[in-house]
Amino acid sequence: MIKLIKKLYAFLNRRDSKLISKDKFKELEKTLGVKIHNKDIFIQALTHRSFVPVAKQKYGIKLESNERLEFLGDSILNLVAGEFLYKAYPFATEGRLTRLRSRIINKGILIKYAYLLKLDEFILLSHSARRALMQGYNSMLADAFEAIVGAIYLDSGFEKAKKFLARVFKELIGEFDLSFYESTKEHYKSILVEYSHKKNLEVSYRVVNVEGPEHERVFTVEVLLGGQVVGVGQGKSKKEAEKFAAYDALVKLGLIEKPVS
Repeated sequence: MIKLIKKLYAFLNRRDSKLISKDKFKELEKTLGVKIHNKDIFIQALTHRSFVPVAKQKYGIKLESNERLEFLGDSILNLVAGEFLYKAYPFATEGRLTRLRSRIINKGILIKYAYLLKLDEFILLSHSARRALMQGYNSMLADAFEAIVGAIYLDSGFEKAKKFLARVFKELIGEFDLSFYESTKEHYKSILVEYSHKKNLEVSYRVVNVEGPEHERVFTVEVLLGGQVVGVGQGKSKKEAEKFAAYDALVKLGLIEKPVS
């Protein structure tokens, strides 16, 4: 009798087979690159609030929307992104790290992560919400991505979630290197200033030479760190020369690598 009750309970709770087929779950595992142990958690992660009444009316299943998992995933995203950036840019200030983090976990890019993982093909929506998604109202995908992060954390642990995010970041953004760092329109001088703050040393620049006619001047500038010359640069303006001097200093200090010509 007990076995019969257990079988009946299992049958009534096979909501995964009604909502997402076995083959679809395998496809989800493949696109996420993780092993799914608890299917219910991932069903919840993919359940938009619009689908909750649909599940009850059409399938007789009581579902919880992905909003709680979204909250959890958002926290994990901030932690993991913060750790990656903290390690990648050891001399970046708190303000710059915050700006860099906002580039990799803002609403727009979360939607791109979701499309990268084809979450639009898995998310459970009402008919009207699905139509809205098709028309471009896709912020629900950003929420689903955060919820998926939360689901991976609960199902497989923090390290698996971290590994998953590392892969997603790399596939869509690339390596967190100087090109990513500078694409925020921050420049070599700012990086050097941040380094100087860490070392408690003052940065200063001085023009050591100006050549050429007035309309074609070439400025040579030295940059000093703690009173010591650490870089030299030339440019058509003082500002440009200072930038190249800072770049030269960063290369010599080993903070960035000089591109191979």
